[in-house]
Amino acid sequence: SPMLVDNATTGARRRALAGFHGELYAETEKLLGWPAWVCMGVYLAWSSFDFILANEWWGQFLLGRIGTVAIGTAVVVAARKSSVNANLYIWGWVWIFAASIVPMLVVVRSEVFVPYTIGFTLIMFTSAAITYWPPSWSLSSIGFLAFTFGFGVLIWPPAAVVENIVT
Repeated sequence: SPMLVDNATTGARRRALAGFHGELYAETEKLLGWPAWVCMGVYLAWSSFDFILANEWWGQFLLGRIGTVAIGTAVVVAARKSSVNANLYIWGWVWIFAASIVPMLVVVRSEVFVPYTIGFTLIMFTSAAITYWPPSWSLSSIGFLAFTFGFGVLIWPPAAVVENIVT
């Protein structure tokens, strides 16, 4: 009967879709492995550029970076021990790192504002380029990071912008 064929086809589609989602989950989970550790190492090493570009803030930026890496490490460890969707952990992990740049953006001088903005933008677009994510995850990541940047700028007007307005 056609009804039996439709049910069998629907069941096969569901199994195939479940397998596909399982494969995506496994691929997404890989991002919480060595890529996360490399990114955290690079993020911490980037403090050498802070020393060159924003020497007067270097100590505070280093503490912020250490705190961010500590939180990022906790997120990676929690994701490894959790059955919650890995996308959620990656989304949070990316947001933590991008959001930690906002306080840097608001205090740096105008001469170095662009490199810090590029760093923030790089994290934002990298999160959107994670090919394992459905488009809604990428769009929400970009939207939330843009909101975070805008909110941070509204609360703390960047020194670079104030500098340019005054001069």
